[in-house]
Amino acid sequence: MAAAVAAESGPRRVGFVGAGRMAEAIAQGLIQAGKVEAQHVLASAPTDRNLCRFRALGCQTTHCNREVLQSCSLVFFATKPHILPAVLVEVAPVVTAEHIVVSVAAGVSLSTLEELLPPMARVLRVSPNLPCVVQEGAMVMARGRHVGGSEARRLRTLLEACGQCEEVPEAQLDVHTGLSGSGVAFVSVVWSPHPNPRPHRPALPRPSGALRSPPTAPDPTAPRLGPQLPVCAAHPTSVPSRAFEASPLADPSALALALVAGAPDLVPEGPQPFAGWVLCPGECWLCPRPPLLQVCAFSEALADGAVKMGMPSGLAHRIAAQTLLGTAKMLLQKGQHPAQLRTDVCTPGGTTIYGLHALEQGGLRAAAMSSVEAATCRARELSRK
Repeated sequence: MAAAVAAESGPRRVGFVGAGRMAEAIAQGLIQAGKVEAQHVLASAPTDRNLCRFRALGCQTTHCNREVLQSCSLVFFATKPHILPAVLVEVAPVVTAEHIVVSVAAGVSLSTLEELLPPMARVLRVSPNLPCVVQEGAMVMARGRHVGGSEARRLRTLLEACGQCEEVPEAQLDVHTGLSGSGVAFVSVVWSPHPNPRPHRPALPRPSGALRSPPTAPDPTAPRLGPQLPVCAAHPTSVPSRAFEASPLADPSALALALVAGAPDLVPEGPQPFAGWVLCPGECWLCPRPPLLQVCAFSEALADGAVKMGMPSGLAHRIAAQTLLGTAKMLLQKGQHPAQLRTDVCTPGGTTIYGLHALEQGGLRAAAMSSVEAATCRARELSRK
């Protein structure tokens, strides 16, 4: 294993066994952040179907999983959970104490990983989400028995280039999968753009002077985060914002997500096609969908679902907010349609599809909590197989 040891003393080399969307997101985040050079990334997969995206980034590719271990000392295993045990058995003969093995497969426990690899193998689990690709991921990690604090800190520092990363007990990883790994799809399905950027609303009684009324004077005691949008006369509460630039989405939903996540700077400067619209805290005939209050309620409900499944409240709310921020950034900066985002996250028989099914069955808050619960339970089911 001289190659792997030598690689550690030279430029950082990072390997990926499995080249799906999550592996690509982590690799792209590390490359864009300057943590690793593209030519020092090596990815393996059985076919070229996914490897072509790694080649487009300038990475090296192979069809041999063992070659990745022989060339890199830090290796991410990003296969589907039911495939991972067989892959670990295949590569176990070339795993040494010099390797740091990181699994991103949902539901495969540290004890299972350690049983399938040689004694003293340094193993960690990471639960990432897709916004790693825009350096706004929400990640948690747990270390195995043979991983010291220095190795854990080094991995955390590396992953923080892709977003937020915290070390947690392993029991929290399945909850994170339900909250944030699958949560990107939950956010995108609730705030998918309407085909008509100004959807029809049933006629409601109009307060006197509501239509195109001049903005009311801002409350001097209210917090000021930026320039004010026009104010809805029915609900005289202004919402700080910046201009929402016209995009293929043609919907202010992502703007609301960015505001709630505390990142109004994600909204680009430009024309204001929605200047006559209003984001207000309530459902009213003049305001676009979704109201800002619904975004807040959805974020809180996602966190509450994670708390129900055993995650500490503070951690749950931080991850929920980061999930909204990462999703908003993907929608705004990459111009990705929410339907495509859901497709990228959702795998057959995985945690996300179980959560999406629950999400479709109820009202906003209850369904959001149920979606996190369903995805977490599925992650736990996978860990028992």
